[in-house]
Order: sequence, then C-alpha cells, then structure tokens
Amino acid sequence: MYKIIKNLLRKHLFDEGAKLIVENTSLANKILLDSSKCFLSNTDGDLHKDKVFYVIQISQYSGFFSNFAYVLNELKIADNKGFIPFIDFQNFKTLYSEKIFFKSSLNTWEYYFNQVSDYKIDDIYNSKNVLISEGFWNNRMIMNVTKSAELKKIFKKYERCAIKRCLGRYRK
Repeated sequence: MYKIIKNLLRKHLFDEGAKLIVENTSLANKILLDSSKCFLSNTDGDLHKDKVFYVIQISQYSGFFSNFAYVLNELKIADNKGFIPFIDFQNFKTLYSEKIFFKSSLNTWEYYFNQVSDYKIDDIYNSKNVLISEGFWNNRMIMNVTKSAELKKIFKKYERCAIKRCLGRYRK
C-alpha cells in the first residue's frame, strides 16, 4: 500500500499544478495537496492518530537566508492545510550541519531558531500520519520574503521561534 501511495504522489505531484487527494486509512478525512510536492512517510507509528505532521526538510545545499525563505514557504503550506509543521534539518543535512551536538541539538534549524511546534522529533516519526516535504524550491514559492504579505504574516505567526535563538540574548 505504501508503494502505491508513494508512486501516485510522485506521478501526480511532479506535474505542474497537479492536485492529488491522498487517502490515508487512519485518517477520517482526505488530505488535499496542491501546492507542494511531498511524500507520505513510511511509518508504522501509532502516536497522534488524529494529527497530520508536515516535516519540512531541505534537499539542497543553500545559503542561510535561502533556507529561511524556503521554510517560510513550507510553513505557509502547512498552515493552509492544517498540518502541524516540524523543521527537520537533523535527518536532512544543510551546509550548516555539524557532526557533534551544537546548542544541545543536531538539528541545524535549532542552532538558530526554536522549533515551530512543541512536538519532539522522535514522537513525530513514531506518529501515524507524517508527510515529508520534497525539499526543493518550486515555482509557486516566493523567494523575496520582504515583498510578500503572506510570508510576512507567516513570519509574524512563528516569530517566537526566530526571536529566542537569534535575538533573545540581545533583548532586555
């Protein structure tokens, strides 16, 4: 069943503007994916059966602000679909990844920012419904975050995640 869903996702989501309804038997409703290419994780987990996690990963080595803009675009998708986002730059490496713990984490995102949800990485990957972003920019994403009202709104919503790590020590 997993291979069938995976092949359907690949077939339909790689076409420009494609829409696909993925039916996960453990969900009561259907999930419509139309603005990001993503994959259903092969998890046998049984945690959080009523939630859908959207793991944001990056599959290319990009610069810091490119990664940041990419994450904002993926957060917008998670928000629009009602998914719980989680940024995983631990299992999906970036240019800034370390081989040893840095600031008590191996997740590059957490070197600079707080995580966007309160769930732990192990809990997410042991959950029933886990979607993983493809990790590449697509033509629907906005690169210039300062000129996008949508991305400014997303940044404002998740601002607490950015402030503590980057600016927290300078705030009074």
